[in-house]
Amino acid sequence: MHTNLIFAGLLTLVCFNWASVSEAAPPYEDDAQIVKLLEGLGDNTAANLPFDKNNIEHTGRSSNDYSMRMAYAPERQTAIYAGGNHNDGRRNDCWEYHLGSNTWHELFRAEGGDHYFLKGIVMFRMREFEHKHKDTLSTATLDDFRNFLNEEDRRTLEEQIIPWWKKNVVFRDGMLTTPGGGPIMTSHTWDGLNYDPIQKRLLWSAGAGPNGECFNFHRLVNGMTAEELAKARNNSYTAMWAFDPEARKWSCYRQPKSGPCPDFRGMGQSLEFVSDQQKFIWYIAASNVSPGSFQMWSFDPARDLWAELHPNGGKSISELVHQLKVAPDGEQVIRYSPQQKKLYGFQSSDVFSYDIAKNEWVKVCTDNRIDAHDAQVMISHDSINDVFIYTRKSTKEKLVRLAIFDPAKNAWETPALEGDPLPNPQYEMLKGFFHPMHNVYVIVAGGWTPTWVYRYRRQ
Repeated sequence: MHTNLIFAGLLTLVCFNWASVSEAAPPYEDDAQIVKLLEGLGDNTAANLPFDKNNIEHTGRSSNDYSMRMAYAPERQTAIYAGGNHNDGRRNDCWEYHLGSNTWHELFRAEGGDHYFLKGIVMFRMREFEHKHKDTLSTATLDDFRNFLNEEDRRTLEEQIIPWWKKNVVFRDGMLTTPGGGPIMTSHTWDGLNYDPIQKRLLWSAGAGPNGECFNFHRLVNGMTAEELAKARNNSYTAMWAFDPEARKWSCYRQPKSGPCPDFRGMGQSLEFVSDQQKFIWYIAASNVSPGSFQMWSFDPARDLWAELHPNGGKSISELVHQLKVAPDGEQVIRYSPQQKKLYGFQSSDVFSYDIAKNEWVKVCTDNRIDAHDAQVMISHDSINDVFIYTRKSTKEKLVRLAIFDPAKNAWETPALEGDPLPNPQYEMLKGFFHPMHNVYVIVAGGWTPTWVYRYRRQ
């Protein structure tokens, strides 16, 4: 039997409800040479795919430095990638990568280029201005803001930021977006990027939507009064974004019509799909905002319903993290094993598990060779073999670059890799995903680095 058919059958049993997947054919055709290479991989073997550094379809989207996850879309057999960096590289473009043909496809071209240059004045200086003028902010004008800035910042405001803003920002339906509906000033991607196979959309829970400073800046630039802004602004929008790859369109997620939802506040959010329940789990343990944000929710995308979870007998997430130390701390990576029916949280050298049925977090492993952090590592669940595959860039510390976590044993292993070594590009991070149809873990660094594929075990 053809290898792909075997893996498709296994996936039907252990990983995904294919009744929810469209019957339509994937949008891209496989390349016979690539498929042959993938089928020929042995156990614990890796290979570089054919590469042309001058072909954008091979080099594709560069990596962000916060979140290495590419979101696998099963009915498209692609991995979708979007998001923003810590510093420069704050773009609202969206791409997808098709392993079967080893090609990138641009779904949404970045509008306004890199938005990072806005950060210092539109966010930080505006925040200082708001604090200083908190009693008179509603009547403040653009001239007041100009006078607040130093000479260099005023020149940047006049020559760069205001012209850019007038060209690239629209106020539509009470929301600030770029002309094509994309987010502004996209920030850290974190672990909140995932694919919703129910509604067939990319979800990005990162707190990346325009914040109060952006709205106040827009008001000043356009001469609006505070009353006009408040009347025009739609407060039902949240800080979570969605992208429809078929329509090639961004939209900002709005609060559900019935019931509460998270405030999506804080740095280092995780959004993981629980395939056998057809729901997401959203988790955050952020001490890097004030006050701290410690929450855990389930999300049913078919009914657009959120429910807050209170694990371990109703204890707070903060207590589980800081006092009991049985749940992952900030900027964690969370993945699900449908075979174990547990979430696994990777944070620093620790691994934690959350039992869905028991509604309980426990700590299961500590290994000082591992350092998991959403800005530095890629971790995917190998749904064929029920293991988690971990990679990181090279390091001067005594940390492994490739490791396998077996949830049945609650232990890490470091196999002696055969074939091509794990890439170590100078500037790119090692973003990637697991492709169940081909049973390979994929690293797509971008730039001048070829795509790297690894098979843990054939099964």
